[in-house]
Amino acid sequence: MSGYRRRVAERIMTGFDEVDDALIHLEKKAANRIARTSMTAAMRPGVKAIKQRVKWKSGKKAIGQSVKRGRSAVTIGKLGAGVGIKKNKKLPVRKGKRPGVGLSARNIHWPGLGTKERRTKKGRRTGRMPQYQFVKEGVSASMGTMKQRLIEKAREELAKEANRVTR
Repeated sequence: MSGYRRRVAERIMTGFDEVDDALIHLEKKAANRIARTSMTAAMRPGVKAIKQRVKWKSGKKAIGQSVKRGRSAVTIGKLGAGVGIKKNKKLPVRKGKRPGVGLSARNIHWPGLGTKERRTKKGRRTGRMPQYQFVKEGVSASMGTMKQRLIEKAREELAKEANRVTR
């Protein structure tokens, strides 16, 4: 079983040996709590950096983060376009003369991925949307801050847990 670490706790945060070594000695519930809170705190600067790169006001509302418990008790954190945002909310009514729905969590992937030339059912052109790399640029620009924040928050939570255990 090469590549596996000793499993006392279920949480191992790949790439953060300092945090891994601390979490591996805790009970499962405490390790899970520390992993979730530190991952949530670490993603905030990434979300902020992505929102700074989005050109559309309605598009900024569609950038978010999510921390969930995945299969086999693995904590999964995601951030980006349309993440952690309810997609089946009623769409806001557009003001102004331009038709369409605008950008929301349902279609924020259009500028992120780009579209080809599109046409209506009657054949009229609706145009194409160029690809904007706002998620990739935002995450890469804030990666150092995110890593640092994760380690800081994990240390903070470990100190809280140590106080809780000693009481």
